[in-house]
Amino acid sequence: MKTLIFIFFLSFPCILWGQQPNRIKGSLIDSCHNPVKGASIVLMNRADSSQITWMVCKENIFELEYKDTGKPLLLHVSAIGYAGKYIKIDPTHLNLGEIVMMPWALNIDEVTISVKKPIVHNVERGRDQYTIPEWMGLQAYNLSSLLSLIPGLILNNENIEIAGIGKPIYILNGTNPRMGELENLNPRDIEKVTIARMPSSKFGPNAVGIIYIETKKQWHDYTRIRLKNQFKYTNVTNNQSSLFFSYKKNKLSHYLGYSFDYDPEKYDLRYGYETNIPEEDIHYSMFTSTDMYEKGKNHNLTYSTKYQINANSFVDLLYYFSMKNILADNLAHTDFFDEDQPDLSSHTLTDMKYKLHLANIRYDNTFDGKDRLTFSISCMLVDDKRDEALKEEALQTESTRMAYNQAYKNKDVGLSLDYTHTFEGLDIETGVSYGKLWTQSDMNYYTENNSQKSTSRTENTTAYLNIDHAIGKFHYQIGLRGEYEYRHAENDSYKKNHSFYFLPSAGMSYRVNDDLNFMLYYRRITTQPTERQLNTNVSYMNSYLYFTGNPLLKPTVSHTFMTRWAFPCHLSLTCNYSYDKNSIFQLTVNDKDDPNILVDTYENLKKSQELNLTLAWDRTFRFYYLNLNASYSQSFAKVPFVNQEVKYSKPAYSFYAMHSITLYEDIKLNILGSYTTTREYATTYSKESYSASVQLQMLLLKKRLNVLIAGNSLLNAGNIYQETRYKHTLMINKSNFHRCGITIGITYNFNNYIDEEKRKESEIIKRAL
Repeated sequence: MKTLIFIFFLSFPCILWGQQPNRIKGSLIDSCHNPVKGASIVLMNRADSSQITWMVCKENIFELEYKDTGKPLLLHVSAIGYAGKYIKIDPTHLNLGEIVMMPWALNIDEVTISVKKPIVHNVERGRDQYTIPEWMGLQAYNLSSLLSLIPGLILNNENIEIAGIGKPIYILNGTNPRMGELENLNPRDIEKVTIARMPSSKFGPNAVGIIYIETKKQWHDYTRIRLKNQFKYTNVTNNQSSLFFSYKKNKLSHYLGYSFDYDPEKYDLRYGYETNIPEEDIHYSMFTSTDMYEKGKNHNLTYSTKYQINANSFVDLLYYFSMKNILADNLAHTDFFDEDQPDLSSHTLTDMKYKLHLANIRYDNTFDGKDRLTFSISCMLVDDKRDEALKEEALQTESTRMAYNQAYKNKDVGLSLDYTHTFEGLDIETGVSYGKLWTQSDMNYYTENNSQKSTSRTENTTAYLNIDHAIGKFHYQIGLRGEYEYRHAENDSYKKNHSFYFLPSAGMSYRVNDDLNFMLYYRRITTQPTERQLNTNVSYMNSYLYFTGNPLLKPTVSHTFMTRWAFPCHLSLTCNYSYDKNSIFQLTVNDKDDPNILVDTYENLKKSQELNLTLAWDRTFRFYYLNLNASYSQSFAKVPFVNQEVKYSKPAYSFYAMHSITLYEDIKLNILGSYTTTREYATTYSKESYSASVQLQMLLLKKRLNVLIAGNSLLNAGNIYQETRYKHTLMINKSNFHRCGITIGITYNFNNYIDEEKRKESEIIKRAL
């Protein structure tokens, strides 16, 4: 016993020494060796930027105490009027000496000129990375308005597209965004945006490009409230109101969001088609005029909670609920240009109720900053009920009336596991997912005492492997994705359907510098027919029209080649070439037994090819940003048209321009214009279109209130006109469905740090704009 006591007293000084806190020392000076006072100093974990300790340095000399945990550390120093600085901490050298702070303001003859930090651009692994300055996130009204100011991205109506490629999918902080996450994302929280034009095999066949969004690290506990309301007055008038609440305390954070949409839509549709078979002496024409009025109400509720287990792992839970009510009044008049068929008028009333429940739990862990494991489980329930009444009136016949109710219920369960391993310049991504969907539909005809029920079950399994390797300035990517789908349907002409296919891809890029780089990419995609396209069950529309499918449809195989050259002076050229075999499209043909009845069915087009070239250029001046895009597209599909000629389609040209002018420090004016010539692609012909929109964005009330006033499509080509021509059928679609009108939106942001001292510190670390 005496020996143990003696050993304890001998080791006691060592124990006390091990518990002594470490001290980081240093002093702050500017570029002219003047002391910098009132700075905020925050010590955090390097892996996830979670805060360990902090202090406000009243003088220019500081001493910060902390307990060593053995993990890599990062020190952030910021002061008003100076650029923030990150310093990696070496535990063996805790005396940092003099730290030089670079000013963000230039003093010339006692006149202060504020300098706005520009977007920082660099190229990494063939991807364009843009670091978003704070002022840009503050001024943006929503996510689309922020992304539209990033070179390489264009705003098409309300959708963001990658120039020369198309509509991308999004990845938020390295994971797939869940329901409602992107809509509720605050532009002020975005730190970095990366554009990937070579989708890895991790993503399915619909991914033509990826936009990676990284948000800022949250160092302090906080309470945030965000209010948003947006009103649009067009023929698709709607009002969107939302409230978002965020709360963070220690390792636990909560998010609650609610939105309400009111959408009254009113538009006209003109639809006609003609069948001409000379050898069989068949000629059939029909023209339908439809007046549509819909009024929809949509409630959305999102709740999410996140627990930060440690610096490298977290678990989060999300629940999403959506409820939609739609009332529709559809008036249609059909003229048959045939003496044997009388004209027909129909009136349809629809009352639809839609509910969706979605729950998702996710676990994410990063090992030593190199390996990452993400596991996710999701469950979804969709309940869709519709009551419809149809009244038909035909010349020389009595009126008929039909009322029926449709009910759809979908249940979906999904599992996914993703793992990433990083070597020196080599990233290996692999993962598997499994999903199971149960669909049950009931249709009851009240007037005929008839009911139809069907049940189907679909299972899908996916596995992928992607290798991404950077060797100096050269980078290559190889991926393979396999998908297996099993369908089982009751009360159907096909009982079982199995499909299995691969999606290989390969790409390479070479980076000379951030202004000059080259990229080449190839991808093979197999698209299976949907259940509706295969299903031969008749779905009633009216006495003369019904839908059917084709169980003999073949999968569509697409070969896509893309190359992109980025040149100095912000000039880039993108070239896309695609070769499709067995493309699936919908066609109106005569019924074999009764030529007077027209049937919408699905057929395979043997092959089609398309070439697309896009030239993009952007330039940023002191208060002016210009983004220009010009495209050329040519279809090489040989299609037998109505006149039985086989020919190539004419090329089409399109132009896009965005002008962004800073009228005042916090007032921005955007002018967007687009023009597309007549376009022919495979079986489709579309007339020329053009539009011009104006947006005024204002930041008010101490940068908390964002106001958007926009004129949408003030100049436009009028009605939409499109023809579909194939073999003996000509279909014509006309519509006044356009977006000409105005938009007024407001967003108010309220931030409050929970701790009094941290609230004071937040005022110190505000950066000069």
